[in-house]
Parts: sequence; structure tokens; C-alpha cells
Amino acid sequence: MESQTKIIRGGHIMSSFFQRRLRPCISGLSLVLSASIAIPVHAQPASGKGHILEEIVVTARKREESIQDVPIAITALGPEELRQKMVNDPYDLGTQISGLSMRAGSGTRDAPDYFIRGQGPTFNAPPAVASYFADAPAGASALSGSNVQFYDIESIQVLKGPQGTLFGKSSTGGAVLISPRKANHEFDGFIETSAGNYDFIEVTGGVTVPLIEDKLSVRLAGTYVDREGFTKSINTGEDFDDRGRQSYRVSVNFTPTEWFATDFLFQEDKTNENGTSTVLLSVAPGFPLFDTSPTGLGNLAIQGTCFGIHQADLSGFPACVSQRLGLLSSLADGMAAEADRVRRGGADAVRKSQSAGDSFASNRNQLFINNTTVEVGKVGFLGDITLKNVFSARRTLYATSVRPLGGAPGFHAIPTNGFDVSSSLDFSDRKNDGAKTDFGDHITEEFQIQGDIDGKHSWILGYFLERRETDQSTLTFFPTFNNVLTPQLQPQPLFTFTADGVNKQRGVFGQFTVDLSEILLDGLKLTAGYRKSFNDVSSKALAVVPTPGGGYRAGEQVGSTSFSESAPSWTFSLDYEINEDSLVYLAHRRGFKPGGVNGTAAGSGVPGAVVQYDPEVLDDIEVGLKVDWQYNQVQGRTNLSIYRQWYSDIQRSETLVNPNPPFNTFTQTNNISEAVIQGLEFDTQLGLTENLTAAITYTYIDAEYRKYPGMGVDALGNPVSFIDSPYPGTPEHAGSIALNYRLPFIDESLGKITLSGSYYRQASVVLNDEAILDPFDEGIEDGWGKLDLRADWANIAGSSFDGALFVSNATDDVHAVALNSYYAFVGTASAVYSEPRLWGAQVRYRFGAQ
Repeated sequence: MESQTKIIRGGHIMSSFFQRRLRPCISGLSLVLSASIAIPVHAQPASGKGHILEEIVVTARKREESIQDVPIAITALGPEELRQKMVNDPYDLGTQISGLSMRAGSGTRDAPDYFIRGQGPTFNAPPAVASYFADAPAGASALSGSNVQFYDIESIQVLKGPQGTLFGKSSTGGAVLISPRKANHEFDGFIETSAGNYDFIEVTGGVTVPLIEDKLSVRLAGTYVDREGFTKSINTGEDFDDRGRQSYRVSVNFTPTEWFATDFLFQEDKTNENGTSTVLLSVAPGFPLFDTSPTGLGNLAIQGTCFGIHQADLSGFPACVSQRLGLLSSLADGMAAEADRVRRGGADAVRKSQSAGDSFASNRNQLFINNTTVEVGKVGFLGDITLKNVFSARRTLYATSVRPLGGAPGFHAIPTNGFDVSSSLDFSDRKNDGAKTDFGDHITEEFQIQGDIDGKHSWILGYFLERRETDQSTLTFFPTFNNVLTPQLQPQPLFTFTADGVNKQRGVFGQFTVDLSEILLDGLKLTAGYRKSFNDVSSKALAVVPTPGGGYRAGEQVGSTSFSESAPSWTFSLDYEINEDSLVYLAHRRGFKPGGVNGTAAGSGVPGAVVQYDPEVLDDIEVGLKVDWQYNQVQGRTNLSIYRQWYSDIQRSETLVNPNPPFNTFTQTNNISEAVIQGLEFDTQLGLTENLTAAITYTYIDAEYRKYPGMGVDALGNPVSFIDSPYPGTPEHAGSIALNYRLPFIDESLGKITLSGSYYRQASVVLNDEAILDPFDEGIEDGWGKLDLRADWANIAGSSFDGALFVSNATDDVHAVALNSYYAFVGTASAVYSEPRLWGAQVRYRFGAQ
């Protein structure tokens, strides 16, 4: 039996930590290493029996290599694995990839946050995990987020650890490379329909049509998803957490000669949903603005507002104060009652929430990518040369949202994004308005020269450019405190100015791999790479001006900011092939997250205020083992990595007080923290019998701040030291086990029936970036587990039909996936919760070469 090849495209050292905490792991590494040498290891059992482990070819280093030959911790999933593991969007990856965890960012499911090895977009900082789609950066546009539907995907590849040399900024945690299926030169296709509870329906399909034999072909793919929400508004009856998504993709491959090939891709994504629910967890006791006593801050603030409204005629002042005190008291009482309902109601209570009005999230985005390759051929000592160019452009036709943040019964904290509010603040009929951009507003360009010298040595040189123009003159509104502090009981801008600007990033990089077998040691290779990145940012501040219709518009320019920065990234690794099935490696890398600019208006002249903050820097060292092995009829593939990271110049928010009039406080971002992160990742696949396979993963991570100056005050008024802050987004322990069993007693003429199940479990995790300020620990989510079950029937009765039954989250586990902690701002904390048990059936028809 021949093995199958699956092509996947994507893209103080050894301190006391290693001696104390990871000594058992290093001993285990030595044991496995010894076993890999002592136990006969075969890629293909001579008997032809047992499970054949597929060779997986990845492009983590911008060229095709076996995953077991790359000195990087990588997990890769192919199309059938994605289907069988029910990976439909980024959140599903979190339970399938060791070392990767997910969090709903910005309080909405539309913005999934990737966390790898303690690196994620905390404290409103940029992402720490680079995501690529079809070899181009997959930057989310406007408010659409990046929670795209996965369909017609060839592979998803997750690289762990800093990847800055080949993937640029914001990749200190790693990279996620998503590769859609390309048009090949064979007619093939499929259509698949899924249906389940919550009136779930999904229709997905794809077809490749050759137009000129071996030269020109087109692939068309699309998906339609509709599902009712699983959280209901107590006030309005609206379903939150629903699905309403459509997407189509057109791919064209043109290969007129053996040395030239170009691929074009156009994709449009459209979403029309009610948005994400947020469930109120707690209200800060004694929050000053909820104090309506005669000397309370809420009472005094309302009196000040009413005096400003009626100073010309004070006859209306008492009624104004009375009305607004009633609205504020009603809001505070309602939130206290809602928090009590959630606290007493158990798991079922979080499937309902309060909302002051209807919400929605609506967007439509388009993406264009061209990938061109030219095989130049052999050029002297440089070897065989290949030129490659990847260009992308994207635009937003509209991206708007209105969503509750706090689960309050009144208008308390409802951000509204993406609207042109020049006429009015009526959002109800404006789902297809705002946040529009053109294709030229966001482009990327990457040019590469690759060389291969006699199949032993390889090198790459490249240039990268990304330019993004943002127009943020559409405002964010917070109708807070039932609008009692606004003149017309209407929303008003949170800020008195808005901004637009241009962000331009450039990078020059090179990397080489040299086989040292003939010089030092047979099987030893050296890889070294370096990248210099340049970031130029400019923005201008525009005044916010009220309009006669009750809306607002961007007015005259009131300020501008620009800055430039540069930062290096590098990689260095040695890998040693002990035998054809065993590899050990040692790697050191540096990556960075870019700096930025603070708004200058609030902090002007305040001691400690900074206009610009610097990049974050992460250095790491990693040792790893990759081994394919066989013991009797059991085949295995075991990968183990152990790492330590030094994280410096961490960007965190800090609050400063102006010692001079008007004695205001303001928040800025600054480089104020340092941390050490260390851990291990273990993955093993087992072919136990011809019909039974298993996969086991385990991740350990220990992350703590070593420097975090400053003090704060929690929601109860207690002083706290920031150095005691728990590290967010990093469960200390996480692991999974998966089993697949093919029923051996089913006649092959009837098809193949496979039963599969996977269970994922993780320890508690900190969801709140500022958990130190939360005395109720609302942002620390207890450990939780997720059980998925599936039964597949392939080639039903010898046909081209496949069927499946599936259950996701079979135990109906309920846990928070995000926390909105706004104690200091609006006096509340609220959470976004996991999806409930989802079950259904699936039918697929394959045709052509599929």
C-alpha cells in the first residue's frame, strides 16, 4: 500500500524554569528520542496493514517541505480533517490545535482573537498572531471582524512561536495560514447541505471547470448559512447570536507554459445578523454616578446638566431634574435586578439578556488576490531561481453595527459603529450604510526571489508593502446612563474629535537554509533569517460638529500626528535529522508588535504623557522533537516542543492625572511591562489498528509579569498593585483526545462508516485584561470541556453521496468566551457565552475527480 501525500499550502538560556519545571519533560524528550532510535520506524509497514500516516507538505518557510522536516512547531489540517472535526470558523480551531486558544474580541463574536503561547491582542493592542488567506495578509476590514465562514478550504496551518522574519509585524505568537482550494486542471466539484437545531441550514458547494486543457481553469465556490439565535432579548424578543452569512469565491488559474503560472481570486462576504448578546454579570457597588442622594455624584451631575439646559429660564429646572433622576434610578435598579437574575438562574439564565432596543451587525466586503510564479531556471551558483509575487486589495461596501455591551434594560452602553450620522441618529433603517472603502484604500504587495541549490540549500529574498487608509469620521456613540447627562436625552459622541489617517508598512527580508552534512555532521542543517520592518503612520484629528437634524458631522481639522518606526525580526535554528524519521531542533527568534500614537488632546502638557509608544519585543528559545515511529502494528507521529519567551516593552494602558486645571484624568498606551512565558506543547497521532486511530494533545503554559509598575483602584475602591495582575488569555493546562473508528463489518459495497469523537479540556483562563481591577473575579473563567461527536457514511451504497450526523458541544457546556469589564467607565461587567449544544445532519454529493 502506498502512502498518500497531502499538499498543504500556507504559508539566562535553559534557566531554572527548564531545570525545575520542565526537567521531567526533557527526560521524556530523551526517552522518546532514545526510543526513536531503538524502535524500528517505518513510513510504510511492509505488511500494508494498519493506519498509514500521511506525509503532510507545508509551506511554513514559503516553500514546500514535509511538516516533519521543518524546525517549527506546526499543526496543519487538510480538507477532510476540517470537515470531520467540524471546523467551520476560527473559534472551532481553538479546540483542535494545541497551544491555540480563542477569545471573542471587543465584546463581539465578529472579532475572534487568536492566542498562541501567551500572545494575543490584549489591552486593545494589535494582534499577535498573523493571519494569511491565499498567501496574502487577511486583515479584517472595518467592523466586519475576521469571523469568516470557512468553506472550500484546502488547508489551515498554524505556526507557533515568533514568525516575524517571513510574516512581518504582529506575529510574536505565530501565524495562521488559510489556503482556499485552487482551480486545478480537472473537472471536479461537490455540493453539501447541512441542517440542524435552531433552524440551522447551510449550503456549500464548489466546482472546477477546465476551459483550456492544462492551461486555463476556473473554480466557483460559495456558501449560504442561516441559523436562529440562541440568546433572546427579554425586552424586545430579538434573537441574538444568530447566523446570516453568504459568500462566493471565483478562482482562475492560467498556466500557459511550464515556467509561468498565475492565480486570480475574487471573494465577496456578506453578513446580516442581529449581533452578539452580552449578559450582565455585576454592577459595581457604590458606583458614583448611580448615587442619586442629595449630595451624590449622579444627582449633582444631573443638576449641572439641567442648569445648563434651563439657565435662561429656571422654571423647567425642577421637572428636568426629577425626570432624569427617575430615569437614572430606573436604570440602576433594573441592572441590579438583571445581575441578580443571572446570578440566581444558573446556566440557563445566560441564554437571555436585557437590551434597550434592536441591534444588528451588517457588512459586505470584497477581496482580490493575484499570485504569480515564474520559474527562471538554473542561474549559476544561485541554483534554480523562482520569482513569486502576491498582490491583494480589499474594500468594504458597508459595515455597520448597533449592539448592547452591558445587558442593561435601558440605554446604558450601546456602541454604534460605521454610520454617517450627518443627518440624524436614527439607525433603524441604515444597515447598508457607512464605513465604505475603495479597493485602493487597503493593498498589500509581496515580491519574492527563491533559490534552490541542488536540493540541499535554499534561500529567499523578499520585499513587502502594505498601505491602509482609514476614514474614521463615522463616530462611535455611547448612549450611557439612560442619556440623562445629554441635553436632549439623545446619544452624543464619546469623544469631541475623530480622526482618519494612513498606515504604511514596508519590510525587507531574507532567509537561507544550509545543509552542513558535508562540512560538520550528516543530517545537520542551519537556518538563519532577518527582516527589517518600517512603519509610517499619519493621522489627523477632526472636530465633531452637531447638525440641525440632531446628528453630527466631522468638522475642521484640529490637530495631526505622524510618526515613523523601524524594528528588526530574526530567526536562527539548527536541526538535526537523526534518521529519516526523527528530527531534533533548537531555534531562537525575535519578533515585535508595532508601536503607535496616543491622542494628544487630553494629555497635552500633562507630566508623563507620551505622544508615541514603542514596539513590543519578544525573544524566544525553543527545543523540539519530531518523530514518526512504529511498534509492531501501531504507527505513531509524536511532536514535542519546549520554549521560553522574554517579553519586553509591553504596551499597556495607564491612567494619568493632570495636576493642573482642569485636573482631568486620561488614559494612554505606554511601554511599561515585562513578562516571561514558558511552556511545552505535545502532539501525537496513533494508528492503533487498521480501523482505529487516536490523537492526543497537551499544552502547558506558565506566564507571569516580571515588571508592571503602578497602582490602581478596583471596583470596591481597594488599592491594587499591577504587578499582581494575572496574565490574560493563557490557560495553564489544556489538552484533547480524539478517536476515529471505522466499522470493519460493513461491506465495502455499502460504503464506509466511521464513528468519531473528540474531547477538549482546559484549565481556568483570564478573559479580562484588567482582571486586577475586578474584585469579583468575573473575568476569570473556570476550566471547561467540549465534547464533539460525529458519524460519517462515505460512498453511500457505492455512490458519490456522503452523509453525516453530528453533535457539537454534546454535554451543553456553558462558559464565557469574552468579558466586557467597564467598572470604571459605566460601572458594569458583562460576558459573551459559548455556543450551546448544536446537532444536525449533513449530505454531500461529489462529482468529477472530487
